[in-house]
Amino acid sequence: MLTTHLQHFWMMGGYAQYVWPVYFLAAGILIGNTWSTRRRMQQTKRKIKHWLERTA
Repeated sequence: MLTTHLQHFWMMGGYAQYVWPVYFLAAGILIGNTWSTRRRMQQTKRKIKHWLERTA
C-alpha cells in the first residue's frame, strides 16, 4: 500500500516529466542566488576592510 502511494507521488499523476525538471530548476535558481549573495557579501566585506585600513 505504501509503495503504491510513493509510486503515485513520484509519478505525479503522469506529469512527472514536467514537474520534476521544474523542481530541479527552481532548486538550482535558489542555490545560485544563495551562492551569488554570499560571494557578493564577501567581496563587499573585503572592500570595506580595505577602505577602513586606508582611511585609518
